[in-house]
Amino acid sequence: MAAHSTRLRDLGNRIADLARQIDASTHKLLVMIAEFDRRKAWSGGGTVRSCAHWLNWKCGIALGAAREKVRVAHCLENLPLIDASFAGGEISYSKVRAMTRVATPENEDFLLRIAQHGTASHVEKVVGKYKSVQTTDEDAEEREQDNKRKLVYYQDQDGMWIIHAKLPPEAGTLLVKAIEAIANPLQEGKQEELQKPEKDVSAETFSDAVEKEEPNRYQELLEHTRADALAKMAEHFLASAGERLELQGLKGSERCQVVLHVDINTLRQHGGAGNPAQEHCHLDDKHWLSPKMIRGNI
Repeated sequence: MAAHSTRLRDLGNRIADLARQIDASTHKLLVMIAEFDRRKAWSGGGTVRSCAHWLNWKCGIALGAAREKVRVAHCLENLPLIDASFAGGEISYSKVRAMTRVATPENEDFLLRIAQHGTASHVEKVVGKYKSVQTTDEDAEEREQDNKRKLVYYQDQDGMWIIHAKLPPEAGTLLVKAIEAIANPLQEGKQEELQKPEKDVSAETFSDAVEKEEPNRYQELLEHTRADALAKMAEHFLASAGERLELQGLKGSERCQVVLHVDINTLRQHGGAGNPAQEHCHLDDKHWLSPKMIRGNI
């Protein structure tokens, strides 16, 4: 009976040892997968869409499991404590997979202690609770950001519009993306304004070269094109809004129409020197404009 128990205990030890070896080997596999994916070696000019699809094709791993392996592989690169413990076969892939859903360099030590002394099921439950609390905190932060959103605009003494906006991350990113999509072609179209006669700056090297040699002029052009892009966004919206209820008061060309009031003396002097003291022109908001500016647009 004692000999039988010893054989079973030895068998159990061998199973545990082999499991640790498998975990250590799985760690090596994930390290290689991360490198393979980072270099996009799976593409090879073929039709493979991702590293996960390549693992599914070449290694016979189910697509869902393959995606998880790629995710975990990249997460481990930023989690040195969990990575080292996994490499030594101290914790299983099941525990690592669960922890990487919420682990950060700040909390990995806490999660690792739980993994070293608890079961995989225990780790899953802790991670689930952690995600629940994390989601609540993120929702509160999102509501706080939403409550802080604002946009303020007014005209200065010269009639220029001053616009200040504070937007949540998603809305701000969307706005910046739209502005840059319009501004980049505008900026490329004006590159000749900044190029010196003796230099031939290509479109590809324009931004870097000009930014280094003439940062002030580059910044000025960048700011101008972004302002132009914002105006074009407003113009496009008003011109293409269709029959939206809030724009029913603006029909056809009126959507993009700005009404200018010009004094009769200004019209009579069109093309001539005129007498500024007798000339008047203004927009609907009564802001006065220079007759010289108006003559160029009548």
